[in-house]
Amino acid sequence: MTTGLPTKAGASPLPRSHMKPFSEKPSESGTLLLATVAAITLLIPRFESTRSVSLLFLSALLSVGLPWSIWWFLRGDQSPKNKLIKFAPAIIAGWVLWPTLTELLSRAIGLGEAPETLMLTTLQNAGLIAAAYSHWRRCQQVACLISSFMTLYVLIICTQPVVFVLAGLFGVMMLWWLMARYWERVSNTYASHRSDRCLPVRSSVLASVAGGLLLLAVLFGTTGGATYVLGGFMPTSGGNNDSNDLARSGVGDGDAMVAAQEDASSFGPVESDLFLESEMPSLYDMMNETYGEPPKPPKKRERAKGLPQGNMKITHQRTAKTERSGKEFSTIRRMVARKHLDLKDRKAPALLHVVGRVPLHLAIERYDTFNGRDWEHSNEKLNHSNLSLQMREDKPWVQVQPAANFAIPGGLETHGVKIINLKTKRVPSPPQITAVHIDKIDLVDFYGWSTDGVVEMPQRDLIPQLTVLYTQSSKVNLNCLRELDFTKNLPVHRKFREDQRKSRAAIASATVKRHLAIPPQSQKAATLAAEWTASVPRGWQQVEAIVSHLRSDFAHDPLATAPEATDDVVNHFLNAGCGPDYLFATTAAVMLRSQGYPTRLVTGFYADPKNYDRAGGQTIVLPEDVHVWVEVGVGGSKWVAVEPTPGYEPPPEVLTWKQQFAQLAAALTGWLKANVFLLMSGGFVLLGIWYTRFTWLDWGLISLIRLWRWGHPIHRIRATLYMLEYRSWLAGLPRPSTVTVRQWYLDRSQGLSEESKNQLSFFINILERALYAPATLKTADRDQTAHACRNAIQHLRTPQLRSWAQQGDHQR
Repeated sequence: MTTGLPTKAGASPLPRSHMKPFSEKPSESGTLLLATVAAITLLIPRFESTRSVSLLFLSALLSVGLPWSIWWFLRGDQSPKNKLIKFAPAIIAGWVLWPTLTELLSRAIGLGEAPETLMLTTLQNAGLIAAAYSHWRRCQQVACLISSFMTLYVLIICTQPVVFVLAGLFGVMMLWWLMARYWERVSNTYASHRSDRCLPVRSSVLASVAGGLLLLAVLFGTTGGATYVLGGFMPTSGGNNDSNDLARSGVGDGDAMVAAQEDASSFGPVESDLFLESEMPSLYDMMNETYGEPPKPPKKRERAKGLPQGNMKITHQRTAKTERSGKEFSTIRRMVARKHLDLKDRKAPALLHVVGRVPLHLAIERYDTFNGRDWEHSNEKLNHSNLSLQMREDKPWVQVQPAANFAIPGGLETHGVKIINLKTKRVPSPPQITAVHIDKIDLVDFYGWSTDGVVEMPQRDLIPQLTVLYTQSSKVNLNCLRELDFTKNLPVHRKFREDQRKSRAAIASATVKRHLAIPPQSQKAATLAAEWTASVPRGWQQVEAIVSHLRSDFAHDPLATAPEATDDVVNHFLNAGCGPDYLFATTAAVMLRSQGYPTRLVTGFYADPKNYDRAGGQTIVLPEDVHVWVEVGVGGSKWVAVEPTPGYEPPPEVLTWKQQFAQLAAALTGWLKANVFLLMSGGFVLLGIWYTRFTWLDWGLISLIRLWRWGHPIHRIRATLYMLEYRSWLAGLPRPSTVTVRQWYLDRSQGLSEESKNQLSFFINILERALYAPATLKTADRDQTAHACRNAIQHLRTPQLRSWAQQGDHQR
């Protein structure tokens, strides 16, 4: 077989020494660009699951930066003596193993990435480092193959729109790269000068593939293949019985469970109507009238919805379960300072998993009556809208109150709440809740309002564990409340006849009275609230003033509880200046009531952004996230949450673009006033830098030129010439394009010493070699070139060139 390429017509055989290697041109950067685009594409799914964004971007920058640096220094020097060429195998191997080493360190500090992501990152580094040595044909081909596979795989595992854009860009660049390689191959065809007998490459590849397929066919034909297919050992094959906390998906992770389709092997916080026979109370009815013996009857009979018979499967094995992901509230309390598994029960302290915007306040109970020590439910009827069923995208949503009830424009937002270990029949509700959705539940009477104003399931004792529900709530823009006194529209308390006491007007009047009542011993709080709001317009601005004083003037201390003997915890809190969150909320509620603003105390959970799990895309609510805050009545059934406790973010407000601009301008103005001396000092520093800018620029350019000592001598010579030209321009002596370098500088060197003239002449000689005979300069001349460049920069400084310019002006 002939090992060379086809012979051109009329071409004569050439010796191998005349044949240039494929892609020897140092300016070839297309392969590295392809690998870089593929690496950026991989960055998108890595960003979705990373636990540290800053570490991710630092790693990505390093992964791309080093190959580009190697490519840059190899552009002009690809000789075997170059250390980057000499140690290329070690560099390539080390860079391929680098992700594994960094992953071990990351996991030691509680970070890390999924196994399949680590595999892709290793491939990414292999493709990038191979592309850095793309002047070798084999490295060029390997880099192209790896980049193509990696981009295709990212398209499979990630559906973000930006991934498709990057993949399209990669496809266009790949097409252009293939065209360029084809024309290079066509233009560089040479005659072969010898023929060797060797094993045909294509035949060997085909034979190897055929042999491997035959072996697999024999193996699976005798065993059925299930033994080898189901027990996948790669993270990309579905996994096995093992578990990985960093996994993005799979059988054994348990943190990213999906709805059961064919076999419900685990209960988890997902939407699915396929369940196993189980004794754990579930939201769905588990009928088993036709399959075997009936299950052990549940301890409690609760209402549930029946499912089609085909969706029930019986299992006599132990079912694995994943649990990972009062009428009175006393303010007198004693506070005390406080291995990977198989598919088995996995327990964690999580109460809820929240999907959606955080921070988020989730209400469980509300209290309206306070006696100085304890909050209680009055159990009086509240005015609530009738519940109704709406179908949205074929999903049943129960409207608990119309969004139009909130005459505070702001739009709607949706949250997903996964019930894990919270035993309650109440729906964890965000402020201004309007609708609730649980998959397959299309019965309105499944829901209702509690006597204290929380959405609940009245016919159940608790919401089953691992239930997924979605809530829709109204966002608020409080600008309209700041401009008007909304208390003027509140119902006035008056007496009603016996036959009118159940009317909506009577209920509204009694509700306002309850939410305005304060203990008689809380006069100090009323006096202080009046002082804080004396110069503030009535309305929401007074509410914000009281809350702002509490957040800025008092300290949050969970251990600073009120003594048991006190009968006025608010007065104790104001004197102590610190306390737990429920004392902040109680004080805020009492002070606002004293100024005529209806309030109620709310207990529930605070979904903290610090507990956001980026890998799972959800926020974990823990037992320590129990929280107390206040809601202010603004009319009708509209209540707006406020956060008086420092350290907890207030519920966000939706602002128009004008309000955002005004808020930004006010914040900027305040910052400028607070940092006036710092700004003045910075201004003087900048003025000094501007005055000495030429010196700084000169030093910067010299530093850059010194970096060229590791490159080809030609690059350093050209950089030195640019430096001299720049200095001449600064001195007012720019060299005309019609005058040579030798003529321009040597004719003006009369004022220089003999040594300086010799050094300048030596540099110009080397410069002319680089400009007109670059082949005569070799890498071995690096030291001589560096010496000439260094002396030229040292002897031709800007002051010397400026003196030449002044002499020329004087002569004219």
